[in-house]
Amino acid sequence: MKKLFLFNFLFALIVIAQPKVINRGNTYYLSNTVMVKIVNDNPENILQSRAIQQIHPEKFEKVFSNSSTALYKSSSSLGNIYKLNYLTNEDPFDVAKKIKKFPGVVWAEPKFVR
Repeated sequence: MKKLFLFNFLFALIVIAQPKVINRGNTYYLSNTVMVKIVNDNPENILQSRAIQQIHPEKFEKVFSNSSTALYKSSSSLGNIYKLNYLTNEDPFDVAKKIKKFPGVVWAEPKFVR
């Protein structure tokens, strides 16, 4: 009986902790997740901004490692792309719109589900 209760509790905890998929028309994206590309590899300015602190950032991590991220036909790099997970219920489109205004941000968008 205890094992069954523990299993159900852990299962419920895992399901609740997962980001939810939001549907807006034909667009599907994850809740509480925004993808951000910055000009240089210095994300501290973005994380310390007041707008980001208001959404309670949970995690801000690189999507690609620094190895083999150069795009050979241009000077662009994949190493400056980050995934921001946050704790508030604010829509990722609204968060991305705020982040796009920061100096040093190339683009920001929700994490789309394909």
